[in-house]
Amino acid sequence: MPCFLIFIDISYAQTTIEQEKVGVEKSADSISQDSIKSPLKKETLEDILEYSSDKQSHDLKERKSYLVSNAKVKYTNYQVESDYIEIDWKENTIFARGKKDSLGNTTQPTIFREGEKEYEYNSLKFNFKTKEGKSYNARIVEGESVILAKEAKRKNDSISYLKNSIYTTDTYYLSKKDSIPDYHIYVSKIKYVDKKQIIAGPVRFYIEQIPTPIALPFFTFPINNKRAAGIIVPTFGETENTGFYLQRLGFYFPIKEIADFKITSDLYSRGSFGLHTEFRYKKRYAYSGSQLFDYEKNVVGTKGLSDFSKNTLFRLSWTHTQDTKANPNLVFSSNVNISSTNYFSGTINNFNIVNQNIFTNTTSSSISLTKSFDNLPININLGLNHSQNNQTKDINLTLPQLGVTVSRQYPFAKKDLPKKGLLMNLGVDYNFDTKNIVNIKDSLLFKKEMYEQMQHGIRQNLNFNTGTTVFRYFPLNFSTNYSETTYFEKQEKSFNTTTNLEETNKNKGLASFRTFSSGANLSTTLYGMLKFKSGKINSIRHMVIPRVSFNYTPNFSDRFWGYYDSYVDNNGKEIAYSRFNGIYGGPSSNESKSLGFSLDNTLEMKVKAKSDSLGNEFRKLKILERLSLSTSYNATAISFNWSNINFSGATSLFNQKINLNFGGTINPYRF
Repeated sequence: MPCFLIFIDISYAQTTIEQEKVGVEKSADSISQDSIKSPLKKETLEDILEYSSDKQSHDLKERKSYLVSNAKVKYTNYQVESDYIEIDWKENTIFARGKKDSLGNTTQPTIFREGEKEYEYNSLKFNFKTKEGKSYNARIVEGESVILAKEAKRKNDSISYLKNSIYTTDTYYLSKKDSIPDYHIYVSKIKYVDKKQIIAGPVRFYIEQIPTPIALPFFTFPINNKRAAGIIVPTFGETENTGFYLQRLGFYFPIKEIADFKITSDLYSRGSFGLHTEFRYKKRYAYSGSQLFDYEKNVVGTKGLSDFSKNTLFRLSWTHTQDTKANPNLVFSSNVNISSTNYFSGTINNFNIVNQNIFTNTTSSSISLTKSFDNLPININLGLNHSQNNQTKDINLTLPQLGVTVSRQYPFAKKDLPKKGLLMNLGVDYNFDTKNIVNIKDSLLFKKEMYEQMQHGIRQNLNFNTGTTVFRYFPLNFSTNYSETTYFEKQEKSFNTTTNLEETNKNKGLASFRTFSSGANLSTTLYGMLKFKSGKINSIRHMVIPRVSFNYTPNFSDRFWGYYDSYVDNNGKEIAYSRFNGIYGGPSSNESKSLGFSLDNTLEMKVKAKSDSLGNEFRKLKILERLSLSTSYNATAISFNWSNINFSGATSLFNQKINLNFGGTINPYRF
């Protein structure tokens, strides 16, 4: 959409200083060199005035310095950055001019910093003793608004007077993504009181550089870092599909010292509207968070034409963080992002477009509550999870998941006494987990079909571990895992001879299956030492850790367990299937009697230190930090009982400057 804004160019009177005096040709701005003089010429400076640039020249007679290209001047809490800076040491003034192109347009403005505040000018003259100054084409950013003044005069640290200015809250113009604001207020005169208020008048409202009948003799705008209730100034504009709009018009008010609330609305001339709320809270050393809700009723295009559409969009966001020291035994956190799947692609709010939220394809949410006890080995976790794909419109929900963990306990061990024997070393730990999950399309969310497709399950695990040492040097460990899984339905399959297809029926009711596995492992550590009587090498040490393990898992598809059933297909073949098919899977149908072997090696060398001429000091070098080999033999396999031989290792070179890792697999049946 065509739009333009006329700015006043600053004309410069060209003067030439003799080359032998300054060594550079400079341009004097239209600002009068005598307009800002210091009445305190004989006073000393408050601080050291620092300056730097790519090129410098000095006129000792006139007591002036000229800084060209990447020029910087710093004095107390003031800093000026520009392409050209002239320092008048006699008058205590600084003149700065931004970089210009061949047509005289400013391509790089002068930057003036005062503490954390930053201002932009085409040109500037500033007295660093009286703090007075004068500038042209000033750009002042205050919060979410910006003021552009053709002429500005600085009275002191806090008061400035602006002429022929525009004031706007246009987001694109504020972030410099657009060179001309979509809307603005033109003000002939402004009194700018830093950190307090803006007093202006007369004013006139413009949309797309076109004046409107809206005009006021004056207006004031407060500037206050403290929280205060008030009206939120909206943004204005126009788009082809929605017409004229008024966005983010609303109200803000604080709630005591720990929270605040903001509500805004969007209005469009073609019938669309939006509502946005934001609630923030924070309690020091306890918790903090925010809640946001967006609702849009979008009417896009022209009614009766192919581009016309009407839809409803929403988004809910909630974050909550608890301070780790507030209550270590009870921790609650949330990160919720729920929206209609077409919210980000279909939003017409400019703030979402500027923030690039429209490119969001996936969202996820999580809420968790963790409870622990000081005197009990119990940990409880409660969680809710959500994820959605905005392109495929798939939604995954876990509502909820509960987990209870009891850490390892030694029921037969005596307090304050060492554990001896298999019974005293017997450790038991317990895990309980239950959850409800569903994977659906967004059109079925919270409808009857969603609850019909939801899967439920409970799993309990009990682990037993014990060990002892045999023949003094051989640690022997035993482990057994017992698991019980409960579903709220089980399946029955049959073959339909009419359709020649497998059919599955779900039978409601509690159904459980139990599985277990056990194992044992035996290991030891062997050392070998090779010593040398002379030479730089004192000794070589080899450590080997062999391990032998055995693991057993029954075949739970055997009819003895009652977990599997079968049907006969049209070819007379018996097809076995598990009655259990849920979120935790079903009982294993593969029996395993596996014997495992592994071998770990380390190789070290002790050599004389270079700094020791007597040979009394040594240092260790690792030739091989690790070399491991492993394989297993499954006695129940019909063929190919041996598994692949896996090996891996690690070492370092050049005094540990280079780390080398290697590994591979050998198939024993390829030879």
